[in-house]
Amino acid sequence: MAVKKSPFTVVKEQFESKEKLVQAVMKLSSKVFDRDEDEEKDSLQKRLLKVSNRTLLRLHKLGKTVEATWGSKEKLVDDLLAKLNRAKDKDYRSKMLTRSLAWLHDRIGPFLRHGSKEVAPVVSAKPKTKAKTKASEAPKPRTKKQS
Repeated sequence: MAVKKSPFTVVKEQFESKEKLVQAVMKLSSKVFDRDEDEEKDSLQKRLLKVSNRTLLRLHKLGKTVEATWGSKEKLVDDLLAKLNRAKDKDYRSKMLTRSLAWLHDRIGPFLRHGSKEVAPVVSAKPKTKAKTKASEAPKPRTKKQS
């Protein structure tokens, strides 16, 4: 039985150091990861060096997958909307572009695993509210029976 390697070991084997892993994450296209335009590379690098090895490895793997498969986050969103039959919904597209890359990749995952089969659409996390009833249709309060 193979023993699972720790994130530190994987970083040492694949990238030799955490600094090189951070450089590899930073080299990924800006089309894949949303970055602030006014953030300098030095401050981004300092921020990424504080992140755990496990998270950096996950970011690198996710970035490489998205870059190789779709090329950019926008193309990933367009593909997901096409699979959900909502390609023309501009408001929904703009909302999806605000989501994280990991969230979007998780939503398109079932489509990738099942090929072209129909998969249940993404369900919103917000509970649906009941429609308000008119005052005349509202249930009347119960009264106590007097014996």
